[in-house]
Amino acid sequence: MAAIFGNLIALPTALAEWNGVLGKGAYSPPSWREWIGVFFGAGALSAAFVAIDVALVHPGFSLFLTIGALAITFVALPSALRAWMLERLSRVH
Repeated sequence: MAAIFGNLIALPTALAEWNGVLGKGAYSPPSWREWIGVFFGAGALSAAFVAIDVALVHPGFSLFLTIGALAITFVALPSALRAWMLERLSRVH
């Protein structure tokens, strides 16, 4: 039940961040290389939180942290692709 609730919060939050609704003035990596770094960093965080969840057997708050880290990975990889495409298109013009 907690995972379902967490996903109901994480998915709209990730989509809002993708569209720039939440992060007015927040830092956004300018290059696709930095977005790839964010992806791998969030993946490592997610793995650490999953390890905590497995160790605790009955995860509580760490489950929400796991879902949040996964949401970051879902935003970071498409953002890297978007930044790469924008970089390529700016070279054409």
